[in-house]
Amino acid sequence: MPKLSALEELQMALDLAAREMPHLPSREVAAKFYEDERHLFEANEKTWVIEKLAHLIASRRLKIRLSEDPQMLLGFKPASALVLPHGEKVAMDEATLHTMQQSRRLLWKKHRDHKHPAVAKLDKQIALMQEYASKKNPGITWAEVVKREAEKPREREKRGSAGGK
Repeated sequence: MPKLSALEELQMALDLAAREMPHLPSREVAAKFYEDERHLFEANEKTWVIEKLAHLIASRRLKIRLSEDPQMLLGFKPASALVLPHGEKVAMDEATLHTMQQSRRLLWKKHRDHKHPAVAKLDKQIALMQEYASKKNPGITWAEVVKREAEKPREREKRGSAGGK
């Protein structure tokens, strides 16, 4: 049987610790494991730290990306898709006023409550879509509306700085 690498040995010991002490809080198991298996950490310190840092950086990147998302700036958490009649799904970015209204009717049938978070959120999105969707532009998508809304503060800044010269 081939000898395990230090990292493989550490991973096996972690699995064993997780199984042996399921009744203890994770932090206590981690502290006990660290004290009991310190030699494994010393052998894998660099790999372990890099792995943990990579996870933390990926997590922070996601938070930054979400915080800069125009939908988030408008107060909406990004939804991936809307469910339509017959189980069909439409990507939220491609949703039109009509598809949002269809999805809203399904949500209403399911929840029967205007204050339900999903219904209330979609109502706000529909209200915003109605400002942009007209007979001339009935097929405008949610992505286009979000983009235009995100540009509004920039346009106000340009007008303000141009008028101040």
